[in-house]
Amino acid sequence: MKAPKQFSNGVVVLRADQISWNLSVSDLISQTILTNQGTLSETGALMCDTGKFTVRSPNDKYIVSDDVTEQTIWWGEVNQRISKASFSRIFKKMSGYLSRKKLFANEVYACASPKYKFGLHIITEFPWQSLFVRNLFISPTTSEMENFRADWTIICIPGFEADPAVDGTNSPNFTIINFGEKIILIGGSAYTGEIKKGVFTVLNYLLPKDNDVFPMHCSANIGEKGDTAFFLVYQVREKQPCR
Repeated sequence: MKAPKQFSNGVVVLRADQISWNLSVSDLISQTILTNQGTLSETGALMCDTGKFTVRSPNDKYIVSDDVTEQTIWWGEVNQRISKASFSRIFKKMSGYLSRKKLFANEVYACASPKYKFGLHIITEFPWQSLFVRNLFISPTTSEMENFRADWTIICIPGFEADPAVDGTNSPNFTIINFGEKIILIGGSAYTGEIKKGVFTVLNYLLPKDNDVFPMHCSANIGEKGDTAFFLVYQVREKQPCR
C-alpha cells in the first residue's frame, strides 16, 4: 500500500525513518515478540500486557471546550471540559516525546457504510496497538489508498504522561478529544479500548448531528418483515431508550 513518507499535522512532524506505515499482521506480531512486548499462546493468539489499565478510565476523558463544542456538548461529570490552552500544552510536550520514538501508523476507515465512513490516521507507540487498530477498523483497498484522506488523527502514546498540577487533568493518564482540530490524544494508558471509545465518542457526536443517525454499541439483526433486534453489550443501562 502507498503510504506517506512522513507525518505532519502542523504541530507534530515525524520523520519517515520514525514511522512504520500499515504493517502487515505478521510483521506487527513479529515486532511485538522481538521486542518482548508479547508472547504467543498455545493456540497462536498474541498476548500482551496493558499494564495497570485493563479497562478504560472514564474519569480521565476530556473534550476540548471551543467554538465547536461549547454550546453543543452536555458538559458534566461524563463530558468533562478541558481548555484549548491545556490541550496545546499537552500536545506540545507529547510532540517532544514523539520526536525520539519509533512509531507505528495506520491509515484506516471508521464505519462500513460509504455514506458515513471517514478516514483515520492512527499513530501508536507499540506494534501490538497497531495490530489492534488493524483488527478493529477497516483497511482501505489498493485503489482507496491512492486517494486516502484522513479526517481525524489519533495519537496513542502510553509512555507519555501528563502533569496534573499544570496540565489540567485529573491523573497522568488521559484521553482528550478535540473536535475543532479533529485530533484525539491518548497518553499514560496502554489499554487499547481507549482508541475504540475515542472514535465511538466522535461518532456519537457527529452522526446524530450531521446525519440523523444514532450510533449504538451493539449488533443488530433484521428479520424477514423488517423487525430489528438489538444485541446490547454490558453497558445496557446506557442504551435503555433504544430497547
